[in-house]
Amino acid sequence: MPAFNQLATLLSKEAEMVNAFFKNFSVSAMVFLGITILLFFFRRYPATWIAHLLVARKKKHHPKEAKLAAGKMMPAIGWLLTALSLSITVELLPPLPRFNDIFDKLITSLLVAAIFYFLYKLTGLIWLWLKPNDQVEAASKKSARQYLGAALRIVILILGILSLLAVWIKNIAGVVAGLGIGGLAVALAAQDTLANFIGSLAIMFDHPFVLGDYVSTPEFEGTVTRIGLRSSQLRRPDRTIIHVPNKKLADSVIANLSQRSERRVDNILFIALDNEPTAIHAFMDELSEMIKNDEDVKNKEGCVVDIEQFTERAIAIRVRFFTVEDYNEMLIVSGRINKITLELAAKHGIKLPRIPLE
Repeated sequence: MPAFNQLATLLSKEAEMVNAFFKNFSVSAMVFLGITILLFFFRRYPATWIAHLLVARKKKHHPKEAKLAAGKMMPAIGWLLTALSLSITVELLPPLPRFNDIFDKLITSLLVAAIFYFLYKLTGLIWLWLKPNDQVEAASKKSARQYLGAALRIVILILGILSLLAVWIKNIAGVVAGLGIGGLAVALAAQDTLANFIGSLAIMFDHPFVLGDYVSTPEFEGTVTRIGLRSSQLRRPDRTIIHVPNKKLADSVIANLSQRSERRVDNILFIALDNEPTAIHAFMDELSEMIKNDEDVKNKEGCVVDIEQFTERAIAIRVRFFTVEDYNEMLIVSGRINKITLELAAKHGIKLPRIPLE
């Protein structure tokens, strides 16, 4: 029965190894094992305390942002604490020669993943820490903070992947060098990504717009709500969110409507052909004076109220003035001027065309 004897010998050795493992199980290892189990199930509580401690200095000035940042940090902190405790526990455990290598790699991988997950989430706190306490911040600085956070996340992600590979692959430098063989194929496949990244750099350094600006291009328009490394986010007038590749933005002709100091209102008023010339002159003079005296009308010299042209059916009067930059406010001012125009037309007996103009 040689096979049976060999099996019995093998089982005997395995039993001795297991007995030695539990015999050498130290009190400190048992303590840390208990802590690890508790952290695994109740990690939320210490993680919450640490997260709120990290944002404590910003709670007073930016309570909403601080609460949001703390909420995003809590899972990463909880897993980091658990992984650290587990790593310490494993160091205190007696060796199991057959499983030591693979077990160590698994624990190390877990710890590395937890550390880089924490660092990845920490970029959100850096974004908050750099925010000024006076609540007033230039849009360009806010954009720069966004770029910094996005760049840090990319760096952390790359370093994290390389660190995990280094745990399992001894010659990681050779693997990285070997990636150069397929570098051309990867570069060709990632042309659009690279172009968008370069476009984001162009936007960052040229500053054609910053967060909060209302921009218009031949293809789209909207308010800039986010500037990323690959794309930018715009909110259109109908409140729809669109994501535009930075390459397309960098290559487009961009009209930054937020950088103008005033907005032009240009209307044509049609009146009947049989109005008295004196009444028309008096009406236009008073309307011009009323528009210039309006507190929301800018550039008084640019105000125009004059006859544009004569048509077969009516007289066209050009009414042009400049007002506040905000679009909604402009509509309010324009509506008010239109009401004044109607009142003055009635006052001077100005008749409007009674037949369709088209």
